[in-house]
Amino acid sequence: MGERSPTLTARRRGPIAAASATVVILVVVAAVFTTVQWRNARDDARGRFDQTAGQTSAAVEREVTSYFDKLRDIGGFVSNVPGASGDQFAGFVEQTRVFDQLKSLVGIFFIHRVEEHEIDSFVAAMRQGNPDFTVLTPIGNHPGGTPYYVLTYYVPGAIDLQLPVGTDIVLIPSVIDLLEMSNETGKAIAGSFQNDSTLRQIAERTRFPLIDVLFSIDFFIAMPVYSTGQSDQPIGWVGATVDQFEGVVWGASRSLPEDVGLRLSVDLTSTGTENVDVLSQVASIEGRAGPYEHAAFRIERTFEVENITWRLAVWSGPDADAVPLSVPAMSAAGIAISILAAGIVYLRMRSRQRDRALAAELADREQFQRDIVDSVANAMVVLDATGTIVAGNAAWAHLRSHDGSRVSHDELGRGYLQVLAPKLRAGAYELNAAITQVLSGDGDGTGSSVDVDIAIEDNSRRQWFAVRATPLRGRRGGAVVVHTDITERKRTHEELELRASRDDLTGLLNRAAFESEVTAALVRARADNSHVGVLFIDLDGFKGINDTYGHAVGDDVLRTVAQRISGAVRSSDRVARLGGDEFVVLIAPLESPTVAEASAARILAAIEQPVRVNNLSLQISASIGIAAEEALLSDSHKRIIQLADEAMYRSKSGGGGKATSSKRAEN
Repeated sequence: MGERSPTLTARRRGPIAAASATVVILVVVAAVFTTVQWRNARDDARGRFDQTAGQTSAAVEREVTSYFDKLRDIGGFVSNVPGASGDQFAGFVEQTRVFDQLKSLVGIFFIHRVEEHEIDSFVAAMRQGNPDFTVLTPIGNHPGGTPYYVLTYYVPGAIDLQLPVGTDIVLIPSVIDLLEMSNETGKAIAGSFQNDSTLRQIAERTRFPLIDVLFSIDFFIAMPVYSTGQSDQPIGWVGATVDQFEGVVWGASRSLPEDVGLRLSVDLTSTGTENVDVLSQVASIEGRAGPYEHAAFRIERTFEVENITWRLAVWSGPDADAVPLSVPAMSAAGIAISILAAGIVYLRMRSRQRDRALAAELADREQFQRDIVDSVANAMVVLDATGTIVAGNAAWAHLRSHDGSRVSHDELGRGYLQVLAPKLRAGAYELNAAITQVLSGDGDGTGSSVDVDIAIEDNSRRQWFAVRATPLRGRRGGAVVVHTDITERKRTHEELELRASRDDLTGLLNRAAFESEVTAALVRARADNSHVGVLFIDLDGFKGINDTYGHAVGDDVLRTVAQRISGAVRSSDRVARLGGDEFVVLIAPLESPTVAEASAARILAAIEQPVRVNNLSLQISASIGIAAEEALLSDSHKRIIQLADEAMYRSKSGGGGKATSSKRAEN
């Protein structure tokens, strides 16, 4: 009579057991949540570092490339103006602003390679622009049967090596061995003076101050230069001495966070005789990141510029992967809440079946809605009122290069603009403005959609998308963003635009594109209260070439002239063919009218070189009109081109083969 019913006991213990099991499950869930949050925090830190490292790496490579771009421009001057005077060379170097823009360059020089039997004619040619030019052999007599390596031009920067122009450096092995290798391979070289045995002997015997200065220079770089129209063997090398190598990485890391370190090394060119262990120069910035060995994250990459190998390392501080205190705090709160929640499990047991039925119905409805969304071919993502991703379809996951057909858990809860930023290559500003406008309800007050075009790049593959952001009119707000692939349409449009702006024969700008460039330059010049220069070039006697040899030969001559004009001006200047044998050059920015006159002189010298077509050697010349004008409000592209055209006709009426400035400039 006093025994308790087993069935009643089981019924009473059921909810208690369920509550205990729920406590265990919730604690496990909290632990899993902690692990996921921990991993997400580290992944976010790694993602931020990878983005910073990628941007920094690209900036360093651009900085290094700019050094060689400047040397290429200077080498082009020597190639197009053979026998130029030292003042002309120094003037052109000054125009490039190489020392202002590239602080690590402390000297620019040019070395001619001259065969022994050609040395007398070479000296005679140099004396046309440099009457006192002579070849010096300060270390001893020039060895017979070997070429001369003559220092023909030298412009010092922050450090003056006091290099005598005309010096034959054939007895300096550290330089000659590298130049011989460059002569055979046609590649640029990098080297140093520190390990040259001949210079070491001179330093020990004479204590010559110049040698100590050479040893203090970090290294030098040199690029082969070829004569116009020939590429079989270089005429010489344009080079630069590099000191304070850290300036290269400083120039590329102006926006680098203080807790990120950077190290750049250059592999000096080996001729097979030096110790490989010393064939490098290193520049580094630690900042607050500390030593490379203690970094939490690090990235190393190797790139080549002009066949010279550069090695870059970027690293973070040791605490870059530290987990925020909010993560363990949230985990502890989760565990506490889990234990408290177990107390109400008993009260919820009776409604569990109803809740399950409702949850199943909601799940079916969500699956139904998800299937509809996934059936949309275009990539679609749903944002809340703060711009955070709350849902996306399979096409969005494919656009983001995810495996499977669902948006990754790493993206849910992250900002839409933040997710796209690492791969966004165009339209970032417009997209940011569009999302902000839609989410805030700004604009025309109707809550309408906003459309922008963006470019996304993944593994060097660029895709264009038309993005439409449409506001959600519910109480919570938010937006739906749809991405339509317009890559093919964009490429077709860009190709048509490019063809419409280019001359079919020479590939230069055509008249319409050139007039647009002049109009834009005038607007900038008026804002800066500066000048704009236009050169109008007309070939002398070109009709006779067409009549005598035919239009095919005439077309080859026009293409050659187009290349020579392009090689004789700065990379920032614009060259166009108006038609027939008429060419124009826009010089902007123009510091002074003398810059336009110097450019015209280089173009005349380049054009006057014989043109070889089908075993024919044709001698041509040109008449050039110069309009180097202050940009007035009344000026238009037609007016300044007309001024240059009128000046060209005065040159041609005076016999041709020269350049004449416009009348307004003379007044």
